[in-house]
Amino acid sequence: MDTIKKYDFKAGLPQEIELLDLEQLFQDAKSTLTTTHRTGFYQILWFQKGDPIHNVDFNPIQVSANTLLFLSADTVQKFDDLGNYHGKTILFTKEFFGNTTERALLLAQQTLWNGYLHIPLFSLEDHDRQIALIFEQLAIEFDQQQDIQQSSILRNLLHNLFLLAGRIHNEQHPNTSHDSEQILTINKFKELLDQKYHFQKQVAAYANELAVTPKRLNQLTQKILGKSPKTIIEERIILESKRLLSYSAYSIKEISFKLGFEENTNFNKFFKRHLHTTPNNFRVKIRK
Repeated sequence: MDTIKKYDFKAGLPQEIELLDLEQLFQDAKSTLTTTHRTGFYQILWFQKGDPIHNVDFNPIQVSANTLLFLSADTVQKFDDLGNYHGKTILFTKEFFGNTTERALLLAQQTLWNGYLHIPLFSLEDHDRQIALIFEQLAIEFDQQQDIQQSSILRNLLHNLFLLAGRIHNEQHPNTSHDSEQILTINKFKELLDQKYHFQKQVAAYANELAVTPKRLNQLTQKILGKSPKTIIEERIILESKRLLSYSAYSIKEISFKLGFEENTNFNKFFKRHLHTTPNNFRVKIRK
């Protein structure tokens, strides 16, 4: 069975959003956080101090002080065993923020959550005071007695944080600032891919569901991601194969079948073509 534990949002809270102290969170849940896991909710981590190495989907990200990290739901991550986490984190669900069509669309159009565009970590530079004010306002609102307005106020503060962080992000990553409709199409492609990569590998099928031609989809992915749709599909399959080889008890043959390969030899050839090693050798090395 798959041994990457998935954690859903904590049950019993008045609304599906939390503001937590990173250092306290690490102390309370170190054994969970330092084991490879995924969450069914969005996370914003503000590293105010410290320099841990935060692992996100096999990418060891070197954190520095005064940086923000945006992680979308289902991202696989692992906290640094040594700790050194100092800051704040906001946890929330898609259902909480995207409670209207407009807000759901806003969330889908955000480049902040798109780890496939770039490493989703960026420095606040001289904007830290503005970010701090929003975190302070969130903390003040959480301390208020809950009433009919609280969820709306929290959503609005979260929205303001997105807008401000998006501005800072675009200043530092100007090449990732694109038309919102183009980003929305790319995000829909990513969502479809996450759902169907294990059985659907044809670019034309995805283009059809997105109501664009394969040529147009290729133009968009090349422009925004610098890659063809075929390459993106293959990278998604490779990512899942690395996850399963690293953290599951499935045999190579079972993994091959789960990823939609009719023959184990085809999976071996596919994997070796991309990573220049066999699935078995990769598993042995990663588990040493």
